[in-house]
Amino acid sequence: MDWKGEEEKEEVDGLMNLLVQSISNEVEELNNNGVRMLSIGDDSQLPIDAQEELESAKKRTEKKTEREKKKGKKKREREK
Repeated sequence: MDWKGEEEKEEVDGLMNLLVQSISNEVEELNNNGVRMLSIGDDSQLPIDAQEELESAKKRTEKKTEREKKKGKKKREREK
């Protein structure tokens, strides 16, 4: 990539780190609540660690049986 300055690179790096941390911190709760994580666009343009974390999150949330979905729904209702 062509960066105009070190500050811009640091800002983008910080945002990518935030993306990785956010996915890592939230994927279990998303999965428990029956949320399936998907992405749009060209993931290959992301840094490798972001690509790997995103792919892992997509795999962890891709398969939900109806029973698991109902369990997540009941849990959310109890928490209200």
